[in-house]
Amino acid sequence: MPQTRKTVRDALVSVLSNATRGFSVKLAAIAATYAIDPFTIDWSSQSSSLFQGYLTSADVEVGQLAPEAACPVGVLIYTTTSVGMALQKPSTFSGEVGAVVDFYIRFREGIEQDNIESICDAIEDAALEALYDNAAAWPPSITLSANVTVPKEPAELTGDGWQQRIPIILLFEVTV
Repeated sequence: MPQTRKTVRDALVSVLSNATRGFSVKLAAIAATYAIDPFTIDWSSQSSSLFQGYLTSADVEVGQLAPEAACPVGVLIYTTTSVGMALQKPSTFSGEVGAVVDFYIRFREGIEQDNIESICDAIEDAALEALYDNAAAWPPSITLSANVTVPKEPAELTGDGWQQRIPIILLFEVTV
C-alpha cells in the first residue's frame, strides 16, 4: 500500500500541531474553564514528547516521553487497522484506517492534590476540537469519520509518579 497508514499519521500530526487551530491553541482557549494551567506540546519530529509507535501502557514511562516540567503530557500516534473496502474505484487502496492518539499525563507524587479529571477532560476536549475543526487541513485523500471513542484509563502508579492514558480512537476513510 502506498503509505496509507503513514499518510494518516502525518495528517494527524499536521492537524494537531497547527499553529492557529491545533491542540495547544484549543487547550489554551479552554484551560481557564477547567481551572488548569495550559501547556504546549512540541509536535516536531525532534520532540521528546511525541512518539509514533504502538506501545502498551506498561511500556510507556511518561517521565521519558514528557521530560519537561512545563509539559506534563506525552503523545503516541499510531495506526491499528487498515481494511480495503473498494469504496472508490479505481484506486490502489480505498477503505478504512484506524488510528489512535494516546495522551499520557504525568502527575507528581500524591495525585490526591491534583484535579486529574479536569486535565483529562480538557485534553480530550482540546484534541477533539482540533480534529473536528471545520477548517482543519486534512488531505483530500482522507476523511475523518464521526465515529470516535475515548476510553480513558485509570491512573497508574509508576516508578516516576503517576500516569494516565487518554486514548482517542479514530476511524478514517482513505483513498490513494
